[in-house]
Amino acid sequence: MFVGACLAAFPAPYFAPIRWVLNDAQNIELRRRFGLPFFFPANSQSEYHDTTTPTPTRLPSPNLQLNKTGNIMASGLFFDPLKLLRVAPLLTTTSALVYAWDEHWYLSGFLRSEHKPETETILPSYFRRFFEQGIFIIAGLNTLTVSTSIANLLTDRPVLDRLRSSRWYWAGLGFTACHFLFVPLIAYPIRDIMENRSQGKSTKDLKRWIDIHRIRVLVADLPAWMSFLGASTMPLVQQPVTALEGCVCSRSPQEPADQPVERPEVLDNDVPMQGDGFYNKNSELQYAAMQRALPLFDSISIAEATPRVFSVVEYGCAQGVNSIEPFRHILSTTHFQKPATDTAGGEVSLVFTDRVGNDFTTVANTISNTQWLPTSRRGPEIFTSMVARSFYQQVVPSQSVDVGFSLATLHHLERHPTLPASDGKEGSESTEEQALLKEQADHDLCQFLRLRAKEIRSSGSLVLSLVGQSSTGAPNYPGLVDSCRQAMVNLVMEGRVPTGVASAFRVPTYDRTLEDVENSLKTVQDVWTAEHLFEEEIVHPAYETLRAAQPDSDSPKKASIHYANSVVDWMMAVISGYFVKALQIAGVHDPAAQSASLEAWSSLTKTLFLKEHLDEKVACSFIYVKLVRI
Repeated sequence: MFVGACLAAFPAPYFAPIRWVLNDAQNIELRRRFGLPFFFPANSQSEYHDTTTPTPTRLPSPNLQLNKTGNIMASGLFFDPLKLLRVAPLLTTTSALVYAWDEHWYLSGFLRSEHKPETETILPSYFRRFFEQGIFIIAGLNTLTVSTSIANLLTDRPVLDRLRSSRWYWAGLGFTACHFLFVPLIAYPIRDIMENRSQGKSTKDLKRWIDIHRIRVLVADLPAWMSFLGASTMPLVQQPVTALEGCVCSRSPQEPADQPVERPEVLDNDVPMQGDGFYNKNSELQYAAMQRALPLFDSISIAEATPRVFSVVEYGCAQGVNSIEPFRHILSTTHFQKPATDTAGGEVSLVFTDRVGNDFTTVANTISNTQWLPTSRRGPEIFTSMVARSFYQQVVPSQSVDVGFSLATLHHLERHPTLPASDGKEGSESTEEQALLKEQADHDLCQFLRLRAKEIRSSGSLVLSLVGQSSTGAPNYPGLVDSCRQAMVNLVMEGRVPTGVASAFRVPTYDRTLEDVENSLKTVQDVWTAEHLFEEEIVHPAYETLRAAQPDSDSPKKASIHYANSVVDWMMAVISGYFVKALQIAGVHDPAAQSASLEAWSSLTKTLFLKEHLDEKVACSFIYVKLVRI
């Protein structure tokens, strides 16, 4: 099946975009199989500027489990029962059809004239033994066909509907049931043969049985087999067509060579983190990165007693779980280290900002459950608010902010740059895209800092942490990236998601180097002074939990599965919205189908991570910046 579209960028939330340049033999062969080009333009689609785009579906977050013996019960790790289920009706009807043909061919020999004297003598006893054994074979095969057909129709039904296989399973089920309608007709010849009611002329009864049997095969058994053959092969038949539909640069044979190909140009990056609190529950690495940023707030200061409100703004709050400690730390640094009498009458504004589609309901719940002030003393009046606007725009009034911070967000670009058509040279498109992404990242960071300079008062502070490229050259969690990528490829190859998903799936991010950040800061040195700039590797906390697991009989396996669940759920909390967008672009609009595809992708990613990258450390490099407004 076609996975050439997997050249679409595949950045996880905190690593640079990685082009799916499928140079391995398997994927190259897949492209050649359908005669498709080896390079496709990198395209992205807008969501929030398109008011018709639905909110991403919540990912159910499947978890891998252990059975009683401690073996991994991960679907597809050693054996995928779903594949067997899909072809089971075809296998059982094939067996039944072969058996029916064998019956017809062998028993027809008894009707030959040269065998007739012997046939009339031995046929009743032979047929009795033949029937007593054959009835269990036929009944068993047809019962299995009916049960597996129903199981297929009840399992992952949206996928079957999309592949147009459901109708064939229904048809096969109906024709199989039709087989049993012939029982009253064929029962009488069977009785007459076995009881020798014709008194030495059983071949006439056998002729009646063969005639009915032949009709039953032609109107029930053979159509059932053909239906299940269609159900099993429909994904293969549909896939080349879907591949061409999903590829934005493919051209039909009738199109003139110089005719321009329409390409979507809506590129704004407005996909939020996964909602319903899922991000809050799966952002441990961001929490660890936030902890490292807290000391940067220790040196901030505010002017002595003034009548104005002290204002703190977070740019990119997600669902708020990693926002509380920075706000508290700032309050502690600026207010609680002074006598209570100096701060009791003051007012503080805490502003949480994020994109329009962000889960602000969870943010509100997080805020409402937070105690900002120590109960042992009086403090300033705290006012909290939320602003639904991208931080690539001005989000609060000019000169109204004392302290701002943005943690683990600025590697998300405002938009994904478009690329011209590839020249066909291997690797050329990836190099060009990286250059465009770097240019976009520099533009976005400078724009962000200029906007914050308008909002933050003179001598105010701005603290940033952003995912970067390590100066050592070590990539950010390559095993996890590979597992996600390969899981999507496998789902496309199996027909469980449309091929268009691979070409549409893009996460517009760029991991800057220290040099990149320094160059951007030079551009805005007229409004900002840099006090701190450094990088540090942040390891996912689940890795430390894994290493601390006791080496007893079951604990290592359980710890490995828990670790895989944790790191994959962490990644899915950030990128699942982009996957939903890709499904929508590929024509999957049913929320149930989207949820099922997300679940399949997450589960298979965990399986592959356990199989190919067991216990591999998940870590990424962060760049930390503290700026002071001139």
